[in-house]
Amino acid sequence: MTDKLLFVGIDVSRRTNVVCRMGDAGQLFGQTTGYANNQPGAEKLEADLVALATAQGMTQMRIGVEATSYYHFHLMDYLASSPKLKPFQVQVYPFNPKWVRHFKKAYSDMDKTDPDDAFVIADRVRFGRVPAPYREAQRNYLPLQRLTRFRYHLIDQLVREKHHFLLHLFLKLSSFTELKPFSDPLGVASAEVITQLSADQIAQMPMPELVTFIGTHGKNRFPDPQRVVQTLQRVVQESYRVRPALAATLTLVLATAWKNIRFLQQSVKAIDQAIATEVSAFAEYPILDSIPGIGPVYAAGLLAEIAGIERFASQAALAKFTGLWWKRTQSGDFEAELTHLAKSGNKYLRYYFVEGANTVMQQLTAFQAYYDKKYQEVAKFQHQRALVMTARKLVRLVFALLHEGRLFRLERVPQSQGGPH
Repeated sequence: MTDKLLFVGIDVSRRTNVVCRMGDAGQLFGQTTGYANNQPGAEKLEADLVALATAQGMTQMRIGVEATSYYHFHLMDYLASSPKLKPFQVQVYPFNPKWVRHFKKAYSDMDKTDPDDAFVIADRVRFGRVPAPYREAQRNYLPLQRLTRFRYHLIDQLVREKHHFLLHLFLKLSSFTELKPFSDPLGVASAEVITQLSADQIAQMPMPELVTFIGTHGKNRFPDPQRVVQTLQRVVQESYRVRPALAATLTLVLATAWKNIRFLQQSVKAIDQAIATEVSAFAEYPILDSIPGIGPVYAAGLLAEIAGIERFASQAALAKFTGLWWKRTQSGDFEAELTHLAKSGNKYLRYYFVEGANTVMQQLTAFQAYYDKKYQEVAKFQHQRALVMTARKLVRLVFALLHEGRLFRLERVPQSQGGPH
C-alpha cells in the first residue's frame, strides 16, 4: 500500500495561525484557514487535521511551521506531541522565515499575504529538503536554552552599553583612550574618575588628593598611582575643551551608562550561576566540560542549541546548522579561491562555538597553532577569519566527543578536513 501524505503549511503570528493543507500532487484541501494562536485554536486545528487525514485516507502528515520569534513554539510543541496525530506519523518542521522568503521567489506572480505564505510553506514541505524535525526530546533542553539565549541577549546589551560609554568618553575627554591612564577604561577606578570628576576638577585637584581618590577607588592596587595622576593631567591638557553645559550633560550620561554596565555585569553573573546549576544535570555535560577552556557556560550554550547530537548525521551537518560552513563558488572551469562564510544557521550556537574556540585555543596548543596558521594566510580580517575557522575545528571535536560519548583526551584532537581557501 502506497503511503498518502498530507502536507500542512502554517504561517504564524502572535494572534493567528494561517493554515494551508495540501496533498501529494499539490492539490489543496479547502480554503486557507485561520486559527487563534492559543490552546483552543490548537485543539481545533488538531481536530480538523485528524478529520481531513481520516477522510482522505492519509497515512502520514508533514507540517511546516514558520519559526517566527517565539510565537510558533507552543503550536509546534502541541502538534509534535499530539496523541491524536501520532497514528499519522506526524513530523513538524520549524522553518526559518528566510527559507520561506527565498523559496517564495520561485512564485513570481504571488502576493505577500499570510495565506500565500502558508501555501509556500506547505509546498516547500512537499518538495522536501526540510530542516530537522522538532522532537519531543528537545523539551528537556528548553529551560537551559532560555538561560543561555538570555545570556546572549545580556552580553549583546553589555557590549552596546560599553560602546556607548566609550563614545561619550571621547566627547568628554577625547585623549583618554589614547593616553590610557588606566589599562582598562571601564575598570572601577577609571569609571569613578570619569563619572565623578570633571576635566577642570582633574586639572585643579592637588596631586595628593587625586592620588588618594584613585587609590581608594582602585583599592590600592595601582603600583604607581602618581604616574596614573600625571597621565590623567596630560589627558586633560591634550583633550578638546568642552563647554560647561555640555560637560555636565556628558558626566550625567556617562554615570548613567556606567550604572547600566554594572547592572548588566551583575545580571550576567547571576545567569552564569543559574546556567552552571542547570547544565550539571545533563549527562552530556561532563563530556564538553572535559575540553580545556569550555567550562559550564559555553558547554551549556552548545548543549542547549544542539539539543541532542543524534539530530545530526555528521560533523558537517552540525557545522551547517551552526552556520560555520563556506559556500563553494564554481562555474565551468572556474572555481573561486576565496569563499564566504554562510552565516545562515543558528546564531546562538555559532556564538557559543566562536567564543568557546577563543578560550580553547588559549588552553590547547593544537588549536592555537591552527589559529596562528589561519591568521597568517590572509592580509585582511585575520583575527575574525582565523577565529571562525578555529570554531569550525571545535565543531569537529564537539561532534566526535558527543557522538562517541567519550571524554576529551589530548592525543585525540581531530585534524582539519577541508575548509575555505
